[in-house]
Amino acid sequence: MDKYFLIDSNVLIDLYHHFAYASEQIRKLDIKGKEAICLISYMEFMNGVQGKYRKSAKKFLDSISSLPMLPETDTYGKAIANAGLIKHKGHVQDCLIAAIALAYDIPLVTANVKDFQGLHEDLQIIPYIQYTTWLQDGGTRLTGVEEDATLAEMYRCTTADSKQTEAKPGPAAAANLPTGRRGLEKLQEYSNYAQ
Repeated sequence: MDKYFLIDSNVLIDLYHHFAYASEQIRKLDIKGKEAICLISYMEFMNGVQGKYRKSAKKFLDSISSLPMLPETDTYGKAIANAGLIKHKGHVQDCLIAAIALAYDIPLVTANVKDFQGLHEDLQIIPYIQYTTWLQDGGTRLTGVEEDATLAEMYRCTTADSKQTEAKPGPAAAANLPTGRRGLEKLQEYSNYAQ
């Protein structure tokens, strides 16, 4: 089998939206055309897709190599569970993704490095940098319109994952985020609601 890189759902979201910074990172990591997904990432991604976008999202995912579960996935998954490394109920999916990467002996590309650290000594993790961090580290700034759309989408994804019931600013507020430093401050402010 050719060398693949298992792509976590948080990276898939950026690639699906064709964000320039995402493509630039994939190019710099030299993994273009070597991306792979697993059933768990597929399900996590599709769970966040709204009705009218489901067809294009499925087409996007179908264009990426999909890795079936191997018997070794079961072995690694049980080892992670038996070691007591599952931090909380929502962490189960991350542990399964790690088990798949381990079974295939391939690196995992994710923005949530902390969710995978310490699960297994052989797990190879390649950090993916999300937009706000990308800018802080000197990444190329998007155009004003693209940046607003990126920040609004990041906010939508953050709140869609949140199960809290307290009032949060709606997507309309995120769509009007200012660009630049103020936009990053507002995104951080909005993101704090989901934590």
